[in-house]
Amino acid sequence: MVPDWTLGNYAALVSDPSVTRAFTTTFRISVIVTLVCLVFGYPVAYAIARSPHRGLLTFLLITPMLMDVLIRAYGWIIILGQQGIVNASMRVLGVWLEPRRLIFTEVSVILELIHELIPFMVLPIANVLERVNPIYAEAAMNLKAGPLRTFLHVTLPLSAPGIAAGVLLTFALAMSAFIAPLVLGGGNVMTMTVLMRQNMFTTLNWPLGSAQSIALVVFVLLLLVSYRRVLQRSTGDAT
Repeated sequence: MVPDWTLGNYAALVSDPSVTRAFTTTFRISVIVTLVCLVFGYPVAYAIARSPHRGLLTFLLITPMLMDVLIRAYGWIIILGQQGIVNASMRVLGVWLEPRRLIFTEVSVILELIHELIPFMVLPIANVLERVNPIYAEAAMNLKAGPLRTFLHVTLPLSAPGIAAGVLLTFALAMSAFIAPLVLGGGNVMTMTVLMRQNMFTTLNWPLGSAQSIALVVFVLLLLVSYRRVLQRSTGDAT
């Protein structure tokens, strides 16, 4: 029986446990990837913004983006394989004695997405930090503020628009990622995009897959609208 293009496909987004699990997995992975990219990306962005070699550092940052995402995914399979560098290093260090399965797990998907998306976190933050006048930090230091307090009360708030942009970009791209969950997940990590592919090309339920894709697009659009409103409000408060 051919599936019908009805509103029941949208009701299934709430009632179908597989959709709920896929959305929860996608959301969890996206949050973890975004937080890790922020924690490790902010120092990199700060170093780029304050370095006299910004052009070179930016080029080195975006160089992996010139490689196809599928090639990067297969590269991670080699790195995380049982004979890969990670397993070999852990056995040499005595962390574990036997090779462990690292690919086709949620951890492998997260690692690949961090590698893929961290430039989208670094570049907006670095762009904002480049426009921050160093005189503000110098003034705080002259007023006896320590480096940590200067960063928390001067540099960090001034870089908030870049952080918001980086978080939004990274989270939205992680939510809609397809190659990493498909290749490195190996069918064991069921995200929304993998579930959509399964519905469309395995069970041939195109109406349900289309409803899921529309719901994901709407969710990302709501994030964009929310970011725009927050940015407009912060700009208005600043003026």
